[in-house]
This record gives sequence, C-alpha cells and structure tokens, in this order.
Amino acid sequence: MLEGILQDASKLVYRIQTALKGESGGLETAMLAWRYAAAVEEANRRLAICSEQLETQGDIVAYASEQFSPKLLEAVDALDFAESGAWRARCEVFGWRMASQIEVEKAKTLRSAFAKVEDLKEWLSAEFRKRARAKDKAKAFQIINLLKENFQEDLNIQEEFKRLRQGAVEQAENELQAAMEELLANESSQAILERYRAQGLEFSQKEGLIAKALQAETAALEKKAEELAKGVVDRREDTDDAEKWKDVEEAYLQCDTFLAITGTRATLETGLRGDFGDVGTALSRSRGFHESKIQIRNTIAELSEILKGKRSDSGKKLKPHDSIERLKSFEAQAKKVGYRLPKDLQQEIHQVLAEARKKRLPKLAFFYGGIAASFVFSLWVISYLFSGAKEDDLTAEALAALKDVSVEKSVLAAESVLKEWQFEIAGSEPNSPLNRAAQPIREWTEQQRALETEYSRVVDSIEKFKQQKVDKKSESEIEELIADASMIRQELSPELGENGDNRIKEFNTWLSGEINRRDQLAGQQIDQLRMATAEQLAQAESAQSLEEFETASSKTLDLLEQLIEAATTLPGNESTSISSSIESISSSLDGIRNKWDAFAMAQRKLSEAESLEDYLENLRRIQSFDILPRQDKLDIGRTLKRESALASLKQTLILPDADGWMEYAEVEEYRRAKPELSDVERVFLERLANDSNFTFIFQSKVKYFEGDAIAKSEYRVFLKDPITKSETGLKTGVNFAFQVRGFDEQGEAERQPREMNFLSHPDGTFWGFFYEPSDMAQESIYYEETLRVSLLQILAGAPRFTIIGMIEQLNKQRTLSPAFRAYWQEQLLTFMEMDPWKWGLTLSPTLAEQRERLSKVARGGISKWQWLSSIEQTSPSIEFIDYFRYSEKTRLVDEAEAFAALYQEALNGEFILAGHINAEGEVALKSEYASAEPIWTVNAVTGRIEKMDSEKQGASYAPLLTYRKDGQSATSLLQQTRFLTGLDLSQKPFIDHLPPLFR
Repeated sequence: MLEGILQDASKLVYRIQTALKGESGGLETAMLAWRYAAAVEEANRRLAICSEQLETQGDIVAYASEQFSPKLLEAVDALDFAESGAWRARCEVFGWRMASQIEVEKAKTLRSAFAKVEDLKEWLSAEFRKRARAKDKAKAFQIINLLKENFQEDLNIQEEFKRLRQGAVEQAENELQAAMEELLANESSQAILERYRAQGLEFSQKEGLIAKALQAETAALEKKAEELAKGVVDRREDTDDAEKWKDVEEAYLQCDTFLAITGTRATLETGLRGDFGDVGTALSRSRGFHESKIQIRNTIAELSEILKGKRSDSGKKLKPHDSIERLKSFEAQAKKVGYRLPKDLQQEIHQVLAEARKKRLPKLAFFYGGIAASFVFSLWVISYLFSGAKEDDLTAEALAALKDVSVEKSVLAAESVLKEWQFEIAGSEPNSPLNRAAQPIREWTEQQRALETEYSRVVDSIEKFKQQKVDKKSESEIEELIADASMIRQELSPELGENGDNRIKEFNTWLSGEINRRDQLAGQQIDQLRMATAEQLAQAESAQSLEEFETASSKTLDLLEQLIEAATTLPGNESTSISSSIESISSSLDGIRNKWDAFAMAQRKLSEAESLEDYLENLRRIQSFDILPRQDKLDIGRTLKRESALASLKQTLILPDADGWMEYAEVEEYRRAKPELSDVERVFLERLANDSNFTFIFQSKVKYFEGDAIAKSEYRVFLKDPITKSETGLKTGVNFAFQVRGFDEQGEAERQPREMNFLSHPDGTFWGFFYEPSDMAQESIYYEETLRVSLLQILAGAPRFTIIGMIEQLNKQRTLSPAFRAYWQEQLLTFMEMDPWKWGLTLSPTLAEQRERLSKVARGGISKWQWLSSIEQTSPSIEFIDYFRYSEKTRLVDEAEAFAALYQEALNGEFILAGHINAEGEVALKSEYASAEPIWTVNAVTGRIEKMDSEKQGASYAPLLTYRKDGQSATSLLQQTRFLTGLDLSQKPFIDHLPPLFR
C-alpha cells in the first residue's frame, strides 16, 4: 500500500524541519511522524531487496531495482537528515510514531558497487545486448528503460525503447486476456500490471484490456479506501476514550496516508468523507488535550528544578518567570478550548505556583504592606465622610430585609416581610427609599398569585377531557392547553403550583393509556394491511415478466388505498410514519415500473445496435437491471467476459501472433516495406558480410591416370594457394611436379604444400595426378558477387523478402558445393528466426518445411569449413544432395508474396455485427446477412468465441459477428490473392497454413 510514500521524501523532511523550528504539535505533526516512519520502513525494505539482489543476482539487477521510481538512494539521502535525532526526541516526548534506524550501511554498500561502473552507458548497453540475445524480454526492457532515462539525447536508444515498449504493452495485453479468460487464473490482472510496472513500464488510459485492468485496479483502490474510511468512522466513539483513542488515531493516520498516496479521497461519498473529517476533528481534540497535559507536566518539572536552584549550561542561575508564564499559558489554552484538566494535574499546578510565590514573597512583602496600609486608611476616611448620611436604625433594618427578599425570589418570604414592615412602609414618604424598595416586591407577589390562579384554571380545563373520547381533534386541544400550562409554569415561582403539577402529571398518565388503547386497535388493522402490501410489493419486485409485474402492481395499489384510509384514524406521529411508509411503497412501485420501462427500451436498443461497441454497451446496461433473471445475468456475464476477445477478433483470426500484428501495423504495405535492423541483427549480418573464410579460395580440376590415356577419375578440388607446376625430362618420359596446398578432412588449410607427380611416357601412357591451371573457386565468386552484395543491400535497407530470395537462389545453384549452400541457408534461416515476422519466415509453409528438413540433415549445425573438407570435395554428402534435389523446385518468394498479400487484404476488412442471440437462445440475424455465411459468436457451453455450426449453440444475448471487406466475405479474398500472385492458397499444401479466418 505504501510503495509510493518515498515519492515526496524530500518534501516530507522539509515539513518536519519546519515543525522542529517551533513548538508544532497536534494531529498534523503526528501525521508527519507517521508518514516519516512509514517512509523509513519502505526505504529499509527496498534496501534489503537491493542488497540481496546484489549478492545473488549481480550489480545490474540491484541497480535496476534501485533506479525504480523513486530512486532509492536519493530517498535515503533525504530521510537521513541532520535533525533526525531532535525529531526522534520530539516523537518520544509526545508519543508520536517512532521511526526505525535507516540501514545506512546497506546504502553505502550499494553506492560502492555502483561507483565501480566507469562508463554507465557502455555497462547498460552491454547488459542490454546480453539480455536481448538471451531473449529475456523483461530484463531487456528494464535496462533499455534505464538507458532511455539517463541518455535522452541518444535517438537510437529512444527508438529501441519505443519498439520494446510496444512489445511489452502487447505482451501485457495478451497476459491480461489469458488471465481474464481463465476461470482460475494463476495471476490476477492487478498482479500482472504491478509486474510490468516493476520493469519500468508505464500504462496509459486507453481503450482495451489495459484500460479495463486499470479501471479494475482503480475500483479496487477505491473499494479499499472506502473500507478503511468506514472502519475509522465506525470507531469514532472511541475518540473520547482515554485508552482507545490512540488506536483510532493510528487507523486514521494509516487511512489518511492511503487516501493521499492513491488519490482516492475525492472518490469517497460526501457523507463518508464528512464523517471521516469529523473523526479527524475529534482526534485532533484528543491529541491536543494529550499533548497539553504533556507540556504542562514537562513545564512543572522544569519549574520545580529551577526553584531548587538549577543552573543553565553556562553556569548562570535560571529565573522562574518564563516557566511560570509558559505554565499559565498552557493552562489557559487548555481551558480556552474546553479541556478539563485532571484534578491531580490541577493540584500539581497550584502546588508549584504556590511554591513559586513563596520564593518571591520576601521581595514583595514591603510593597504589598504599603498597599494594605493605604487601603485601611482609605476605609477610615470613607467611613468618616459618610457617617452623617446614615438613616435611622429601623429604616435601615427594613431596607435590609427587603433587599434580602429581592435576592431570595421567594413569594412567601416576600409576603411575610411586607406584612412585618407594613407600618413602617405605610408611614414613609411615597418617594422614600423604603417605599421605592417595597413597591416592586408588592407588585411581583400579586402577579405570582394571579399566575397561580390562572394555572389552576387551565389545569381544570385539561381534566375535563377525562369525560370525553380522545380523538385527533381533542388530542390537539389538549396539547394546546398543556402548552399554555407549561408557559404559565415557567413564569410561576417553583414554590407555587405544586398541586397543579401533580394533577397534570396524573392526567398525562391517563392520556397515555387512552391513546395506547385507541392506537392498538387501529395498529392491528394497519399492520395487516402493511404486511399484505409488502407481500404484493415483493411479488412485484421478483416478477420475471412485465405481465407478472402488472398483476402484482394492481393488487399493491388497491392495498395502498385501504392503508391510506386507515392511516387517517391515527394521531400525529403514527399517522406521519404510516404516510411515510405509504410514500416509500409508492415510490418503490414507481421505481420498479420505471425499471421495466427502461428494460424494454434497453432490449429494443440492443436489437437495433449497429456496431459491436453499441451492442456491448447496451448489454452492460441490461445486465445492471436487478429485474433480470439470474440465468440471463450469467449468460450476459459470459459474453461480457469475452468483450476484449470480441473486440480483437480480427487479430485473433488473422494474425494471432502479436509480432506479426505489430509488423503489419507499422508499415503501409507489408510486402514492399524495407525493415529496419536492430543492433543485434546488424552485428549478425556484418559478421557474415565480412567473413574472410569465403574469399580467395581457388579451385582446380584433377585427373587421375593409372597407365591408360583416359583418366580413371576426374574431380574438382579447393586450394588455399594457386597451383604451381615444374617439368623435368626423363629417359623414360616427362615428369610434371605440381605444388599443391589444399585442405584436410576438417576443412582447414594444410600447413605446407604437397608435391604431386604426373608421368608422361613415350608409349602414350600416363601415371599420377594431373592438375589443370587453377582459378578462383565458384563459391568465392558467388560469395563476393552475390551473397555479400545482398547482405550489404540488406544492411543498407533492402526489401523484406530479399533473404527469402537468397535462400531460394541457393536451392538452384547446382554448380556450387552442397555443403556451402547448406551452410549459408542455415545462417540466413538463423538470422530470420531472430524476428520471423520482420523477414517473412512465417509466410512460406515450404520454407518452414525446408528449415525443419535442414535441421534434421545437419543436427548440431553446419561448420563453415565443411564445404572445404577434402572428403566433401571428392565425395559430397548424399544428405545435402537429396535435400537440395527436393528444395530446388520450390517457389519460396511466391509463397511469401501470396500469404503477405492475403494478410494485407484481410487486415483491411472488419468484423461486422450481423445480429445477436436473444434471451430464448434463438438466432436473430439481420436481413442483409445470409444464414449460410460464417458467423462467430460466444459458445454457450465452452464460453469461447467460435464459428457457429449446427452442433455448436451460441450463448443467449451473445452478438453474431461476420467478416466483411468492401462488402465481400472472407472467401473472396482467396480469389483476389490468386489473381494478384498466381497461387491458389485454398489448395494443398497451403490450405492447412491459412489463418483461422479462412479455415
């Protein structure tokens, strides 16, 4: 899940360094700690993998893994920052997630290994060539990707990367298709994507299997994001639990990191996203309270040490003022945001502050003593100045009593005081303080007594309803009276109206019983109607046809009318609840009816679809209907599972080989194209074109005599050097001595020339070997003038079938050594096997047979010196002679041209939607298509895409596809190919090699 957390390692560390500069804390800083620890964990995991690869698989594999985005060593450098020790201390204080130590030694080992590489480009290029020759496509692509990233200016590398990337993408598509077609695939689509990403392959959002796999991967991420978020939200009640909130915080941080890395936060439902944010807010509060307590306790400990005489590192005595102010600030901040500090912590705060005040008291005694003396003097002056303004004792006592009553807010006490001091109040002046104090108290007591009388009257009115039948109208009147009584009671003093309170309480008990009895009878009838309505609604939902739905819908509507009428007898909340239920049932019924209407519309669009894309889109729409029978869903699922195979049916039936498909796609006309050579192919051809073993080989005709004038045998020999001859006269005749340097049985040149004698006697008899003058061997001439010229043409850019033509010409060169011809055919075939579709090797069935026969004749390969062997010269190999006797009649280039033309024409056509199979399994073919022409569809039994016949039944809802090119069927292409090339590919031996489309 956290593979991408190293992507922004430097930004993460920068935020941590910023947090260290101040007193940063809270949930956001805890998030930094969590992500930093996760990043270190991921870095150590990758370091372990690279270290193991360095030991077991070599430095190139470790380097490729290290360079995988993001680059590992760069991320390690960022995470191993200078302030990491201070950050660990901060994490330890506040209880944030602690990161483990970075495996710096493993990083040093990797750096040392990579530093030994002097020329990175040459190192990677050599490894690339090695992997390419070994046909290790995965490693080859991984290395060319590194070359592409490091050497952007090299156009050859960029082009090679594009070619290999295209092949890798197509290989990934093939693997995805195989995984989707298998019922129990060995590897999931997501695992295939991850494996190719590990090689450095970046996928783009395009149509096809990759897009479908990426969508599935995105859906899986979104589903996991939703599960993680719901898991956090379900535990939000634990955020206020002192023991559980940290567990919730860890789950929250993990989920928030996942949402950030995968970009799935926006895909959460709005409600879920809001709930998740509420959990974060609650956790932020819990985290803030937790850290506040830690800061307060640390400050208390610091202040205690200062009060004991602690000194700074420089030896100066520390002053407690800063610690006291900081402690007060932390305490005030906690109270401001609503935190309630524990009693023990509050006690510790008060205790340490009291101790600090004691320390400061001697210094402040004089100052505060002066202030106290001034205050006493001020009181004396004020007392003296106002002593003449005192009223008489009796009036003052009455005012004090009235003042006490006004504070107590007691009606009985107020009435008692007014009665007790009635004489003094009546005898005072109207505007006297005593009268002004008594007047509002008297008015208030009179108001309270009036409210008490009104309260009793309303209660009497409420109790009258006991004599009536409680219906909805009377219930509404009772609610109004009880509301009036409640308003009066709020203004009435608590000590008054106790009798009315008890009477209302008793009435409410009686009313509740009456309502329950009334609603019980109505509820029984409504329950029966609701059960019957729900049953009919269920039948409507489970209807298998529109007719069944209409019947169940009509019965449901009848029951709803009865339920609506019965609901009118219920009071208030119950009636609202039933109304809500009725609306829900009506809405559900309308929704089901809309589904049937939409389903009918979708089926009509399905039958009217003009293209496969439109057909499959409508098929997906039909599958989404929950009213669709289960078997129909399974049938549709069988077809949709083959969606990509249906879309790529042309490739499957014409060019199932991905390399062939790519070759045809890259050029406008395959047959006339001049392929570009890869580096490996170029090196191979250059070696053949510059092989000195075939230059300057001489030949001579040898005649052997044993006395007769007619040679006993005559044959051709190959010579390393030209023949030299000397002549000596004898009494019995003439002796000719030939200096001959040929080749031994292994085809290697002899070290020293041999002297071969020939005697000519006067009687006309001859003895020995006679060598005619030597000249250049035909094989050397053919190599220089034909083979080498053709190879150089291919290196410069020759037509695609040039090599096939060279093989065909070698078949016909009877005057050349069979071993020489076989060797060169073997080399040319080996070259073509590097990329068979590029050079047309796969287009000639006869060439494929010839290659197989040649491999049987020359098991283990043909030596380039075999044609020079002295044995081969005098007695050529029968196997080679037989091989060429069979091969010289072939028309290899014509075959390749014919098959290439057929493929080219076939690829210009398309598979057309000819109809579909309906839900009943019947074939619904469009009128413009004949029933006898080939039709492809999804097999109902195997689930594969096959050609329909009388024995194979198509799956329900499967599309029917047929091939068309310019309005003609596939069989017409064979006739066109015959007119173009002269070969009838529908006859033996070609018919068995035709693409599946024509079989």
